[in-house]
Order: sequence, then structure tokens, then C-alpha cells
Amino acid sequence: MADGFVSLFVALLIILSATVIYFRLDFMEPSVIFVATMTVSVFLSMIFAEQWGFSIGIKTFFCLTLAASAFVLGNIFADRCWRSTQITPRGAISIGNEKIFAALIVMALMLLFNFIESYEMSMRLGNTGGVADMIRVNRQAIEAQTASFSRWTNYRSMIAQAITYTFLYAFIHHFIFRREIVARYLAPLIFYVPILILNTGRMGLLCLVVYVLVVASILRQRLSDRIADRLSIAKSLIGAGIIFAALFMMMGVFTGKTVSETRTPMVILAHYAGLSIPALDVFLNRDFVETTAIGSFTLHGIYRALGTLGFDLPTVPLFLPFVKFVGIDTNVYTAEARYIHDYGWLGMTMILWIFGAIYSFAYRFVRARATALPLMFYGFCAYPLFLSSIDERVMLDFFSTTPIYILILMWATDKIFLKR
Repeated sequence: MADGFVSLFVALLIILSATVIYFRLDFMEPSVIFVATMTVSVFLSMIFAEQWGFSIGIKTFFCLTLAASAFVLGNIFADRCWRSTQITPRGAISIGNEKIFAALIVMALMLLFNFIESYEMSMRLGNTGGVADMIRVNRQAIEAQTASFSRWTNYRSMIAQAITYTFLYAFIHHFIFRREIVARYLAPLIFYVPILILNTGRMGLLCLVVYVLVVASILRQRLSDRIADRLSIAKSLIGAGIIFAALFMMMGVFTGKTVSETRTPMVILAHYAGLSIPALDVFLNRDFVETTAIGSFTLHGIYRALGTLGFDLPTVPLFLPFVKFVGIDTNVYTAEARYIHDYGWLGMTMILWIFGAIYSFAYRFVRARATALPLMFYGFCAYPLFLSSIDERVMLDFFSTTPIYILILMWATDKIFLKR
């Protein structure tokens, strides 16, 4: 069963190696991250292929190698078009103690209101275990699509995210350029991490780790961009992956998804990061019912936004149907599955080429500018690169009003808290 995985793994490894060499060991290039995470997912699915009883065919091999190549070529196109190599001078930034105190007051209020709503929601859903069980009860209802948090919870979470990301930027900037650890800039994390836990999912945690990694790596490049420094960034990527995996396991305690004798850490990682590959194979060989809704698998945010404005539009699914293997199942099919379903094979290729070019232009822009806001926003938008082999996040998350709110909030927190 693993033969198809081995061929795909080797092919992706060749594409990844060629991409890394072309970009002179710059491991923060969008296409390097995109192909690397896809390669890791294939590896995780490969080692459990026999145990879980799945395989992949030529369609999946062609789909993923085509997707990886399209994204890489888009990245190379932007690299060839980009002419500016000058990096603007860096300036000192700081945050006053009175502003830190004000930020902590706001963060505490956001946490308090989110806690109250989360607890009340769990009680309506039949929670009998009090505070200890409220996150598990809420998560089960959200996964079953029988409940969801209010938009006010989302707004409060975005405010907390903007404040935390701004303070983290200041902390990283001080550490890299001035070799100072200003611990008080980490204070918002005291409130932000519980907010992430209350939101029941682990996506926010991944976004946080990716943000820190991306911002720190790009600021490090501004200080020094030698080959040795680029290799140290590769080590940071591996370290960040280990840290996220550990935190991912720890957060599972709150939702009842704990490590056990049969549910080992490797099994959990393969479940979440590897099952999307064989699920894609099932998807490519399955006949789906045609729908008249354009972009029904990718434009959920646009349909939801237009629906709130009163437009009479069909309901499009956010979650896809489950695929069952031997003793395990999943409803995650990689980003390519959604693109092929909505836009066909040619559409998938064009979309990934365009995304590769856009991310590449954005990466070069923020790497060459010393202002905080563009880099903070790019750090916020970078997580789909790390998730493309698991699910589509660019269209689902960014083709909506959320990035507009985040950009406005980051602009406000930048102006309010950061002092040049």
C-alpha cells in the first residue's frame, strides 16, 4: 500500500530540494514552506498506510506534484519580477508602562466576556461538569455544527489578537536588534492563551506560533542574511514545529483528545497532518453531486457575509463529508481538493500559481521595509502556507471581512502602543 506514497514522497523531496537550492537556502520562501509541509504530510501518511489501510493512485501523485510545481513557479515568477534589494534602516521601538497596563486591562475584559459566553453556552448544551467540562462540551457541539460562538466573541478575540501580536512584534524586535529580553512585552499572552483555549480549536495556537516564527525570521534577515543565518532559520522551523506539536497535545486535554496507549503523539500527528493525503485520493476518485453554487467549497466566507446582508443565497458547506479508513476517519482533503471541486484542474493550477506569486511579492515587500504594520499583517496571513497540505485556508479565511478587521485593528494597535 505504501508504494504510491514512496513515489510521491520522493517526487516532492526532489521538488523541495530544487526549490531550496534555487532560493539559496532561504527556508522562509513561501514555496519552500508550501512544499515542505506537503512533503511532511505525505511522510506521516506513508508510515501509517498499512495500519490504517489506505493507498494513493496516479491521480493523487499527479495532483500534488502539479500543485507543488505551480506554486513554486509562481514564487519564481515574482522573484524574477522583484528588482528592489535595498532594506530600509531599522529604528528603535518601545512600549510605555502605562500603555502596557492599559493593554492588560483590555485583554482582561476580553477574556472575562469570552469566558462568560463560553460557560453560558456550555450550560445551554447540557454541561453538568461545570468549568472543567465546558470547553469539551462546546467543542463537541461546534464540531457537530449544532452550536457556534457569537460574532461578539470573534470580535473580542480579534482585538486580543491584534494587541498580542503588536506586543510580540516589539518583544522580537528588541531581542533581535538590541539583544534585550523585555519580558513585560509578553504580558498579553497571559490573557491571550486562555482566550485561544476558550475558542476550543487549535488553529489560533498554530497562527500564534507561525506569527512568531515568521516575524522573527524576517527581522533576523534584516540584521544578517548570510547562508549560515539561513541555516539557523531552518533549525528554528524545526524547533517551532516541535513546540507546536507539544502545545497541540497539551491543548487536547481541554477537549478530551488526550494521549493514550493507542492514541500516541505520532498517531495524533498523523491523524491531523497526514490523513488529508489519502482522503484526497478518495476525493479524486469519487463522483460528487453537482451544485449550482459557485465556489461552494471555497467561498464560504463570501456566502456568509452576503447572507448577513440579506441576500437569498444557498447554504454552502464549511465541512466536507467524512472518509473512513481502518479504525480512523477524516473530513479534511487538502487545499487541492477544494480547488478542483470548484474550479477544475486548470483552475487549481492557476490559483496555486497566483497564490505563489502573491505570497512571494508580499514576502519580498515586508523583508525590505522596516515599518511594523506590513510585517505584522504578513505574519498574520502566513499560516495558510503551513496548512495547505491539511486544508484550504486562503479563500476560506481571507475571502471574508476578517482580514479587513485584523488590518484595521493592527493599524490601531501599532499607532496606539508602539513608540518610535
